[in-house]
Amino acid sequence: MTNEEQIKEMVKQKYSEIALQPKETNACSCCGSGCCSTEVYNIMSEDYKQMEGYNPDADLGIGCGLPTQFAKIKKGDVVIDLGCGAGNDCFVARAETGETGKVIGIDFTPAMIEKARINAEKRGFNNVEFHQGDIENIPVSANVANVVVSNCVLNLVPNKQAVFKEIFRVLKVGGHFSISDIVLTGELPEKLKTAAEMYAGCVAGASNKKEYLNYIEHAGFQNITLQKENPIMIPDDILRKYLTKEEIAVYKVNPIIWSITVYAEKKDCDCSKAKIAVSKFEEGYNCAQAVVYAFADEVNIDKNILMSIATGFGAGIGRKQEVCGAVSGAIMVLGAKYGRKENEPIDKTETTYNKAQEFVDEFTKEKGSIICSELLQGCNLLTEEGQKSFQEKNMKREICFKCVELACNILQK
Repeated sequence: MTNEEQIKEMVKQKYSEIALQPKETNACSCCGSGCCSTEVYNIMSEDYKQMEGYNPDADLGIGCGLPTQFAKIKKGDVVIDLGCGAGNDCFVARAETGETGKVIGIDFTPAMIEKARINAEKRGFNNVEFHQGDIENIPVSANVANVVVSNCVLNLVPNKQAVFKEIFRVLKVGGHFSISDIVLTGELPEKLKTAAEMYAGCVAGASNKKEYLNYIEHAGFQNITLQKENPIMIPDDILRKYLTKEEIAVYKVNPIIWSITVYAEKKDCDCSKAKIAVSKFEEGYNCAQAVVYAFADEVNIDKNILMSIATGFGAGIGRKQEVCGAVSGAIMVLGAKYGRKENEPIDKTETTYNKAQEFVDEFTKEKGSIICSELLQGCNLLTEEGQKSFQEKNMKREICFKCVELACNILQK
């Protein structure tokens, strides 16, 4: 089991306990870590009781903000809540989106999903649904949601960049998110960082604030706005478990743990590269050449050489196990852009591999495959029958256009 898998399993076990224990037990600690503190963190000071749609059965007393208060949900919106717990934010969102909208809750913990479904059934809601899933791989199709919310959850996830990419994927163009989370403005003491209790309590898994906002930007979001910020003061009886009296005094001078509520939008991307590639594809270039042509000016390799190499890719459209030409062209671009040059360190090769793997993962997430025949639903253009079918069914050509567009848009992020 990898370190990430161990973290996820620990979080799943802890939040299964939280789902089954009283709210009062959860409310005495950050995200229900179950400590014996008699102090209430100011992280827990956010109160849902005055919000329309509030359901006390769904309020487990955990979280670090009120993302639905800032989420700008409109009637008829499709809203996704990541790490929905027993459904607290989902029911508030449902009150705002109304009967014509839809709310989808995603949670990693089976006990939470069961509790959330019971709460929804009690109220007869038929437009609120809950699914078990990992938010690094959201079990929802692309371009579905108008709004995504989440409350004190992403800090528990090892790969936060993957989550923001997933949020970008499931949002419609013009959609947005409002997320409450925990971030750091300095270095967390090592003893706190390595404490499992602190991880389940939303603290040790928190990212640096600047790094966190960079994740959002790198995922492609725009208009990134901090809607609210609050410092978090960990009670002394918790700190004494991990730090000496002197260390506590130093630590408390400047609080480095903060709760934030952050907002960002998925705008219509600058598709200039995709437009260039599609125009070249229409002129008769194969899909690999079209993608390479659009990005050739960004790499330090002669365009004619790159185009010549790309000629050998994307020509056997539909052949069994032939990789999509748009994917091949994109990998060539990444290789030319990030590949190891003469006299460069060997670890540059790993950078290129990681970039290529990220591209393939994102393309596969959208299309389900990188194999041309599978993308074209079995149409093999190397055969006469396949060519006739292709000519008769423009939808097949549309698939090629979409693959070229997608490859360019992923590269352009």
